[in-house]
Amino acid sequence: MRQTLLGTSLVIGLAMLAACDRAPEQPPQEQSAIEGPDGREGISVGDARLVLPLVEGRPGALYLTVANDGASAAELAAIYVEGAERVELHESRMEGGAMAMAAVDAIPLPAAGSVVLEQGGLHAMVFGLAPDFDADSTEITLIFADGDKTSIEARVTTVAEASN
Repeated sequence: MRQTLLGTSLVIGLAMLAACDRAPEQPPQEQSAIEGPDGREGISVGDARLVLPLVEGRPGALYLTVANDGASAAELAAIYVEGAERVELHESRMEGGAMAMAAVDAIPLPAAGSVVLEQGGLHAMVFGLAPDFDADSTEITLIFADGDKTSIEARVTTVAEASN
């Protein structure tokens, strides 16, 4: 009994130390486009987060805000996520009293405007994440219809963390 209590106390103590070692979560920050060939002038991305699937083999979801400070409209044609097999742009909307989701070819981004990719609206479905995908962040690249790209780091989170 005494050994079991000592062993349990040791495990709990180690778990608490491991939790204390984590850096505090930083508030979402807007990131500007990367300068040079992999950046698109006037585009900034904020609160990019990859939500891992709850069930292995199912897709994850990518949410973010894209702002276009430029004088001309842009069109988001695709997103690449490091560590995923493929990403599809989707839109959820009410049809006949029920929520429906469908793939979209591109997402228009108005001049001097922004678009939010969020649950229940426009979003990206991330397929083929490895079951052992374990990272705090991953690189994502937004690819526009004209071939320009913007790459940033997206925070990786779980469904439970995303709902808080």
